[in-house]
Amino acid sequence: MKIIIIILTIIGFSFTVPAKDRIQIRIPTVEEETTYVWRTICDIQFFEEHNYKVSLPNGNLIETLKQKSKTNSLTDKDFELLLAHMKSSVYKKGEYEKGFKNIATNKVLINKMINEFFGIEKDWKFKEFEKYIIKLTLYGPGGSCDSKSGIITLYTTKEGLYKQYKNPANTSFTKLFISKTKNV
Repeated sequence: MKIIIIILTIIGFSFTVPAKDRIQIRIPTVEEETTYVWRTICDIQFFEEHNYKVSLPNGNLIETLKQKSKTNSLTDKDFELLLAHMKSSVYKKGEYEKGFKNIATNKVLINKMINEFFGIEKDWKFKEFEKYIIKLTLYGPGGSCDSKSGIITLYTTKEGLYKQYKNPANTSFTKLFISKTKNV
């Protein structure tokens, strides 16, 4: 077998090694999405003061929770009300499918970018992960990246669009890169 590979290499036959699969794309559970919405509501005053465009579910409950957040009067019971609301009338797993498919379509490119990034010599130190999780959300300010866990939370719409980017490969990789270089 080695001889065949050597001969093929000599005559110019090239081998393409597929990029190492470093990403997992996840649609959040209702509990995960509720927690993300809750964290957004808890930080709503910051987002509004800094003119962030934040996506949240519609309704009176959300408005009430936002007001309570601004007065630091949210309780565990409020979280339970939000969870019940998300389960009963907001969360629909199918609404994440188009965003999921757009990322899956670009998975080879995203893996290639990540693998190339890790192949270069760097003068800064940051934690590298064997696997990065891209978790979708329909809510919040646009996403986030946890540099301690390698979880990228990526905002998508029901139509499969992304905030500020058309290509999810750019968005995911940019969030990953920025989170790593910020901690230098």
